[in-house]
Amino acid sequence: MTLRVQGMTLLIINAYFYDSIGFKHFSNQQIMQQIYLLTKIFNLPFLLYADFNCTPEDVTETSWLSLLFAQILLPSGPTSKQSDRIIDFMLCSASIFALFSAFRLVHKVPFGPHFGMLLDMAATPLLVTCLKQVYPKSLPLVEFNQEWKTLTDFNKLGFWRKAQNTARIKLQKQKKRTGIAF
Repeated sequence: MTLRVQGMTLLIINAYFYDSIGFKHFSNQQIMQQIYLLTKIFNLPFLLYADFNCTPEDVTETSWLSLLFAQILLPSGPTSKQSDRIIDFMLCSASIFALFSAFRLVHKVPFGPHFGMLLDMAATPLLVTCLKQVYPKSLPLVEFNQEWKTLTDFNKLGFWRKAQNTARIKLQKQKKRTGIAF
């Protein structure tokens, strides 16, 4: 299912993993492979809520977090009335991890043996900032070289000085704002 929140679309996935066989069992790994393919097909930040029937450490020991570019969201305590372990938790895209402020248990629910869970989001998700790798467009060097050859040395020097001055001003602004400049 997809969910649209303040201009951002999230992929919501719910899953149940087989119990008593371990997270690394072939059947559970098949479920993870299907989830992986789903995230690649949709190419959206995702939230995976699941009864993993294993601990977060069992999931961390595998390569799934790095393959999915995901982080674990843990509730505040054991997730079942019959156990003292956390076996229900969430994986979310690392790019949206900062959007979530808490993952709380709801103890009074009309079902069982698992507790309900409540995920708190930041009030204004678009104001949350996080690191993102940006790939710049390639420079149009062929067109540039053709134009550059048609210029006189005087014009080339003028453009060179203007570019140096612009770069110096931008670097000074950056250094004033952040303390460093590249």
